[in-house]
Amino acid sequence: MLGLRVFLSLLLLSAISLGAQIRKDFRNLEKLFDEGKISELQRELTTLKPNKDDERALMLYYDAMLSTGKSDALSKFNTCVEQYPKTLHGQLAMLEAAKIHILEREMQKAGSLLRRINSPDIVERFYWSAVVFYWLDDYSAAIANAENYIRLSPKGKEVEPAHYLVVESYLNQRKYQSAISSLSKIRHIKAYDRQYYHYKLGMVYELNSNAKEALKAYREGYELDKYSQVAFNIEERLFAMRGRAPSLDLSFLYPYTPLDIPVEIASDSLDTELDAGAEVTEEPNLPDLPPIGDFLPVKLIGGKSGR
Repeated sequence: MLGLRVFLSLLLLSAISLGAQIRKDFRNLEKLFDEGKISELQRELTTLKPNKDDERALMLYYDAMLSTGKSDALSKFNTCVEQYPKTLHGQLAMLEAAKIHILEREMQKAGSLLRRINSPDIVERFYWSAVVFYWLDDYSAAIANAENYIRLSPKGKEVEPAHYLVVESYLNQRKYQSAISSLSKIRHIKAYDRQYYHYKLGMVYELNSNAKEALKAYREGYELDKYSQVAFNIEERLFAMRGRAPSLDLSFLYPYTPLDIPVEIASDSLDTELDAGAEVTEEPNLPDLPPIGDFLPVKLIGGKSGR
């Protein structure tokens, strides 16, 4: 009896060890995907044998992530969602499927999927929910979800776009001071897009009829990179402003400098300039010149002597 217990204990420990090894191998799929080792990931997907729903969902999820077409990917994500909705990767599949629907402007379908996600590990759902609400003109809900994302993931990859969603939502409600206040928070983000920031700041001031501050913000943004797409957008806004106010000074857009081109001066004007100049107290030392006969053109010399 004791021997049987020992055998069962060893068998259980072996199973636990094997299960832990399998879980580690499955977790490695995410690492392979993040590192771009696609061939190795595909090989692992064909060899690993899942024995629980979490592992099956994970395999379905990464199989969908490797799809090259939207329809194929969406079909696989939906399968993962339908079969394993309570697993982490089943809910990640909801997120990815929602992104595809957003790309296709199918906001109601995207919103329905996003509302099903309840995992605290998937903070990104708040950002994409904000996108959906913004497109549906529900600006208060867009602001609330974007701010949730910013609060829960202050260094997340979507934190800067989330701030701009808040700004755009306030602009659509004509709450310009709130938009300016939200814009100021973007400056605390490490390596934020400074040119785009000034562009949006200028736009807020322009919409708020503050031409002076709008011009200042647009100019600062334009001078950061005069050849970017954002600079082109800034030029469009500036010319639109000058269309309403023709006296607006936009000379900084084309700062031409005087060209240093030598101009031949007529002898009479030269005399005038010399007379008006400072008095010469000493004749300058002139270089030795060649004889006039050797220096002047042949025709000129001949014509002169033939008179």
